[in-house]
Amino acid sequence: MNVPAWARWQTAAGPWRGWAICPALTMPVTPGTTVPATTPAALDLTEVLQPANTAVLLDIHPLLGIRTAAEVSRQGMAYVVLVLPRWPHTGAVLPVFDLAAALVDASRYVRGEVPTTNVVFVLDGERQQRLRRPKADARVDNRYALTSGDLPNLAVLRRAGITRLVKVASTG
Repeated sequence: MNVPAWARWQTAAGPWRGWAICPALTMPVTPGTTVPATTPAALDLTEVLQPANTAVLLDIHPLLGIRTAAEVSRQGMAYVVLVLPRWPHTGAVLPVFDLAAALVDASRYVRGEVPTTNVVFVLDGERQQRLRRPKADARVDNRYALTSGDLPNLAVLRRAGITRLVKVASTG
């Protein structure tokens, strides 16, 4: 497990760290591993996180979600929580190595506790990707569906002071 990266992401989740799950960080990744150059620049969530007390569900390509979360954390705009239970297996339907490398790389930019009332939950926009599989396809199917216990419910959000919930999702 990449303990330093996981510890930095847990710290960046602040009081929401109990909701974080990310088995991709159990893969061995050497710090400094290059992340795919095709990952687009981070989304600008400045306006989305206004006013305060906002929770954002960032349900997009996970590499973009990780990059965006790291930038949001670096700027101290919100706590960031990884909800990326994509199972790490080298021969899987959903690739994991690039995800793990991006997590380790971006962990260098996340901040610890920040004085904010906002939170961003990073979801895997590819988790239920449709695909046709021939019978001879031996890959492990690591696609998944989120359940009601994977994210805080409305009562938990309200107790934490969240008054606004925004979902940012892929359109394709």
